[in-house]
Amino acid sequence: MYRPPTVETEFPKRLFRDGFEQQVKKINNSYRISILGKVKQALPKEYEKVKNDPVFSHVFAIYENGLGYSGRLIHSMMSRQLVTKKKREIWFVFGGKPLRFSMQEFHAVTGLKCTADSSCDLENWKDDGGFWSKLMKRKAGLVMAKDEKKYIPLKYIQMVMDLDKVRTYPWGLKAFKSLAKSIIEKREDLKKINSYALDGFSYAFQIWVMEAIPDIGKLLGEKIITEFREAPRCSNWKGAAKVSYDDIIQLESTFATLKKLVRRLQLICGKQHLILCSLSEWESMSLHLYCLIL
Repeated sequence: MYRPPTVETEFPKRLFRDGFEQQVKKINNSYRISILGKVKQALPKEYEKVKNDPVFSHVFAIYENGLGYSGRLIHSMMSRQLVTKKKREIWFVFGGKPLRFSMQEFHAVTGLKCTADSSCDLENWKDDGGFWSKLMKRKAGLVMAKDEKKYIPLKYIQMVMDLDKVRTYPWGLKAFKSLAKSIIEKREDLKKINSYALDGFSYAFQIWVMEAIPDIGKLLGEKIITEFREAPRCSNWKGAAKVSYDDIIQLESTFATLKKLVRRLQLICGKQHLILCSLSEWESMSLHLYCLIL
């Protein structure tokens, strides 16, 4: 008789046992969306121009659309990491479903360039003290998301002399590496009760979770365009992003319950492969499942 594998045998080791994930009071995230508000207030005309820039407009949209930041969601997912040796991707599990976060997903969310080429020469430029210099001192802090008290490397400040080179610079490559490194390095800090600091463009991580698990997306906000496919995903969400740990645990528990029902249905039908859809897609089918199985 076919017996589906359990999470413990199917996936690599988890950071925390299922149901024993830690709950921290606060994440001190280095990402500051409020930076854009300060730029908009100080340089309104220039801000409007840059807001429509083809490279950074999608990042600006996070601020313009008013999407909130959820430290609880980010911590909850970080606590559900799978321990692997992979350096360019991080794996998580939610409700028994494995989820990969790699540069490919980061690019899909942000639209930022994730490949480097010879056009990205940063060594021969000079800072002119102009508008782009001032703005990019903020923008580099936005996508690279280091502690705002730390200086921004000179190479980023030098780059702002040439807008074309600003656009061709692999911000996505650098930003993803920074975020992934921080997520992995903070594994030990996840056990803390009060708080810990997280570097990197963690808004991209949050939006990836909202896209990968649609029911979490509905808890935190709503899509501006339902059938949104042509642009980076970070420009298509709005909402307060207020969610409790209990909300997340309850949703995962519901996922797990539905998966058990599917597995029982597999045994009854003799089928070994049945894809588990999002919770919202199961709601209209749940009664029929119960009638078939119970």
